[in-house]
Amino acid sequence: MAIAGSIETQRLKLEVPHQARKNELADELAVLANVRDISERLATMPYPYGRDDAVLWINAVAAMTAGAAFTIGLKPSGKIIGCCGCGPNEASDEIDFGYWIGIDFWGHGYATEAASVVLNHVFDKDRFEIITTDYQTDNLTSARVLEKLGFKTAGPRQKYCLARQCDVETVKVTLSRQSWLNHHLCTIT
Repeated sequence: MAIAGSIETQRLKLEVPHQARKNELADELAVLANVRDISERLATMPYPYGRDDAVLWINAVAAMTAGAAFTIGLKPSGKIIGCCGCGPNEASDEIDFGYWIGIDFWGHGYATEAASVVLNHVFDKDRFEIITTDYQTDNLTSARVLEKLGFKTAGPRQKYCLARQCDVETVKVTLSRQSWLNHHLCTIT
């Protein structure tokens, strides 16, 4: 059961994908995400990324029983620029975190801004103790975002990348609840 509602920041509105808007939303996400440079930086996003892939994601979010996933929209227009979320990893007992931003919106701090409120929400709502994710070793931008959020390096590993159709070198990073609380309290101004 996915949560209902939205979270707002100064520049962004993050919304749980609405089933009532599924067709329109799927079309919008498919256009935004169907970019090789996005898919190849993520483990589970196929390339090409089509409408059916977006519908699968929207349905998976609706079925989530822990964690949360959101579309990221610009305020005040509501134009969707990406997605961010956190939930159980089917392949392990870890809670996995992920995000992506449309290529035209890179370099504006939107990923850090969205990820911060999602992590805060998920740590508060679900009481997870540790959240994990990976970044590909050649994706230094994502490494910097995760470092700003307080993630700590756990070590190298190989992960299968659906878009590249092969294993890629990644760095696993973790974020504990206590580290998040300490980091979050230190960054509030």
